[in-house]
Amino acid sequence: MNRFSALLASAAAVATLALGPAGVAAAQSKDRKCTNCGRVEQVRAVEQSDWKKYAAPAAGAVVGGVIGNQFGGGSGKTLLTIAGAVGGGLVGHKVEAGSRDKVYEVVVRMDDGSRRTVTYKSPPPVKEGERVRLRDGQLVVVES
Repeated sequence: MNRFSALLASAAAVATLALGPAGVAAAQSKDRKCTNCGRVEQVRAVEQSDWKKYAAPAAGAVVGGVIGNQFGGGSGKTLLTIAGAVGGGLVGHKVEAGSRDKVYEVVVRMDDGSRRTVTYKSPPPVKEGERVRLRDGQLVVVES
């Protein structure tokens, strides 16, 4: 046994006596990295975009144009048709804007340097800067 091996064995024996077997195991487990842990970089609310976003104003414009076309005569009829289409489009947009689905995207910088985004339908249980673990597609706050 050379000097280095003897010194290493002595240090291990002292650590075992000072910390006990549980303390040595805890010290070794701290050295291991968490493969699914990271820190929350950003939490943002996003409106989901889908076909309804465009369908409601288009339908409103068609209905408004048809209603506007029922009134007036000659060039006045054309003006009322255009005004009805524009007004219907604006009303359709307002109605649709009130019913958009909002989701929350949480961007996490993982310990390995990669970024992951987790989406929630309601406000997420984490805040920016918190240390988290990704478990079954959900984020859980890790005690630091």
